[in-house]
Amino acid sequence: MKRSALLKGLYSGRVYGGSAAVSGGMVSKNFKDFAWWVAEASDASVPVEPYELLRRYGADLLGEEVRAGEDPDELAITEGGAAATAYARLQVEGVDAVTRLRIREALLRYCELDTLAMVMILQGWVGVLEQLGSQ
Repeated sequence: MKRSALLKGLYSGRVYGGSAAVSGGMVSKNFKDFAWWVAEASDASVPVEPYELLRRYGADLLGEEVRAGEDPDELAITEGGAAATAYARLQVEGVDAVTRLRIREALLRYCELDTLAMVMILQGWVGVLEQLGSQ
């Protein structure tokens, strides 16, 4: 995302999920009017890492802050180990309905971003090949 003008163009603005999907944006079942290319506060040319955005988004959804280093399984799952742990927790522990729903939603958001990341990689390579072809 740092080097791809194509990805910046595709994922800037609130084009992912929600009402934007009707007017040329991208459909999502887990995000509403979301931008994946968001500039860092310290440098407008550098995007915030998407999994960091996911962590922030999970906190915003529930009005609770997820701090770095905390176990965010009920709010935002932002890496594979946490996803596996959260899934196992649902299989083994007696989890109340509210916690189960929060974990389920966090897993769905994480899995969607993981899949989208693979799409972004492909789109980034297509952009590189298009640039090479025009030279």
